[in-house]
Amino acid sequence: MFAPMIRGDVTLRLNLENTVQQKIVTRRYLRTHVDLALAWLFEEYGILQGFSRVPPLRKDTKLDKSYNTLLCTFINASSNDSAVFSRLLLEAPLITDEALDKVHQLCREEKKCTWALGLLRDLAVRKPPKQLMFLNALLSYTTYECNVIRDCAISHVLELHQRADLKLVIEEFARMNLEFLKLQRPPESLCGFSQGRLKSETWGDDFIKACLLPYISLLPANETLIHDLAKVYVQTGANIKRIILRLLETPIRSMGMDSPELLKLVEDCPKGSETLVTRVIHVLTDKGPPSAQLVQRVRDLYHTRVSDVRFLIPVLNGLSKKEVIAALPKLIKLNPVVVREVFNRLLGLHGDSPITPTELLVALHLIDSNRADLKTIIKATSMCLQEKQVFTQEVLAVVLQQLMDQTPLPTLLMRTVIQALGSYPRLSGFVMNILQRLILKQLPAPQLSDALTICPELKEPLKEHLMNFTEGQRSHIPLTIQEIILGPYMQHPSGTTAVSPTVPPPVTTPTEDAVTTEPAGQQAAEPLPPGME
Repeated sequence: MFAPMIRGDVTLRLNLENTVQQKIVTRRYLRTHVDLALAWLFEEYGILQGFSRVPPLRKDTKLDKSYNTLLCTFINASSNDSAVFSRLLLEAPLITDEALDKVHQLCREEKKCTWALGLLRDLAVRKPPKQLMFLNALLSYTTYECNVIRDCAISHVLELHQRADLKLVIEEFARMNLEFLKLQRPPESLCGFSQGRLKSETWGDDFIKACLLPYISLLPANETLIHDLAKVYVQTGANIKRIILRLLETPIRSMGMDSPELLKLVEDCPKGSETLVTRVIHVLTDKGPPSAQLVQRVRDLYHTRVSDVRFLIPVLNGLSKKEVIAALPKLIKLNPVVVREVFNRLLGLHGDSPITPTELLVALHLIDSNRADLKTIIKATSMCLQEKQVFTQEVLAVVLQQLMDQTPLPTLLMRTVIQALGSYPRLSGFVMNILQRLILKQLPAPQLSDALTICPELKEPLKEHLMNFTEGQRSHIPLTIQEIILGPYMQHPSGTTAVSPTVPPPVTTPTEDAVTTEPAGQQAAEPLPPGME
């Protein structure tokens, strides 16, 4: 008798429930009746948890399935409405695994990832019981294959990193991925559908960036992390090192040259991380002069531990003129591109310089050939002279004047004179004056010896020329010069000095008139050698 009545009540209730559910889940209705949807969810949750009495007609149904079905129905209907979708999940009493899968699905869509990942961030903050679950879900997208999704996830993680209760978890996740770079091949955790990439046996650029970016992004927020990065850098391959150096620029620039941790890194400079430290210094000084603290750290490092002159390049403008000149022989031996950068810094293109263009060019001419070969010095001086905006006619005139006053004369003086004339023909009068002054200068013995070694065919003509001098003329030629041209002097048994027998001294035969008419010491003065009048 009662069976037909019971079946009728059940059918009526189910039909009513389905009708209400279908009515609410339409997108337009759900937006305006989201409060009703949430009330229904809380009612189902109360029944699920035993807070409310289970209706007699539902004693045989799976309560957890009813709640999950209702929640998923609502969020599927609102997946294109970020406001409704977010409110449903943020205010729902329980988020099931199936509902979280729907969130993951939206996170993998570029057009929806911004608000979907933001929802995961908010869930991690507003749902403490499952905080780690939502945080790990968000962290998994910081290594995702798609750049848009990965960058968005990293930005949300940086916001959560400011919370003391989440900071350590985030840093440990980033450190774990950084340590993966020591492995021979990428780990499986970076592969598969959840990461958007296929498994690989080699470290491609995408895998390397996936491991690096979460960690490097945290550097400005926690500068001490730079030291662990330096340790990992030493243990990685060339390709990984290259990408580390490239990705460092933005966070290092944010940290600034006054960062205590960066100064400590420069001071300690772990063995094998020299290139990394050099890159850090370059980035810090790229857009401004180096600080006194940074210059001192680099100076100490160069003089005590690492003698690589490349360390000095970024802080050249902070060194003294004496230090710059002392480093020039090593600097000009570097790659031409690097040498040009050195000159750009020293010529004031990167701020104030400790050395003027005139002092720089003169210093290049005065470099000892034992410290840098002549060919290298020639290339360096030519590179300077190409900067015509700096080495103007007036500057070159001062340079040539200072080079003229050097003793001995610089080897490249005449070459620079010729180059200066080629660039500025109006210097011809000034150059002629210099050449006239050069006529009165005698070539120092060491330079003459070097010249005869380089061009031995000049020695015989010089001998013949010197042999044509009278004794008086030859007396004006220093003995060191005569020894180089004629050969070493020998001592006669009588103790007087004589020229080697191979080159006898000229013999003069005095005339009778000279003997009888002029007393000794009053003979007519003989003409000086050419150039000595």
